[in-house]
Amino acid sequence: MAIQRPAPPARKKSGMGCLGCGCLIVILIILLLVGLVGGAIYLGFKQVVTVTSSAPAAIPAYNGTDDIYTGAQKKLADFNQAVGAGTPASLTLSADEINALLAHDPDLAKFQVRIAVSLDGDEARVQGSLPTDAIPYLGKEVPGRFFNLDTTFVIHFNDDTKIVSLDLHKAQLGDTTAPESSLAGLSTQLVPSLNSLLQKSPDCHNALAAAKTVEIKDGQFVIETK
Repeated sequence: MAIQRPAPPARKKSGMGCLGCGCLIVILIILLLVGLVGGAIYLGFKQVVTVTSSAPAAIPAYNGTDDIYTGAQKKLADFNQAVGAGTPASLTLSADEINALLAHDPDLAKFQVRIAVSLDGDEARVQGSLPTDAIPYLGKEVPGRFFNLDTTFVIHFNDDTKIVSLDLHKAQLGDTTAPESSLAGLSTQLVPSLNSLLQKSPDCHNALAAAKTVEIKDGQFVIETK
């Protein structure tokens, strides 16, 4: 299925909100969610009903402390400052820290988007729920429905081209699970749009230009620069 992306909601600054490049995992999955939603819309409103649910997914709620959020913010600020100064830097974020940033993101709250991230070894699992009512033209035609996504993937980074890609291990939208044979093609389709989006953020552009690794390692999201 070719991905047809709907216009995303207007975002502050460079389209990354307060998450910056540190939440690359989430940017990846939001792009995937938007792409799958766009593909469903392209097929027609009747098909939207078949891939949406009448209730949001039971996504784990974030129950961490404010200290986790404050610490994650400081990590991002210190990393971006080091990159801007041209000094070697490393950013490591746990799933709890990523979820803390998500829980405090005003844009996600505004559009009633719920996302939960878990990291295991080199793999990320992201569960997301997006109400059709948050998409103006779709909410009028198919109100009160939810795009519920559950996916796992691995991140790859090419140090020579500075391109981020991912290998999808699972992509489920509502009760529909993408066939294993289609995951490689879907992953490939996401690469141009993903990297175009990342390059629009000054923080991401600078971080990727200086990066030697971007990966999930030992249950942590890691970016290391030269």
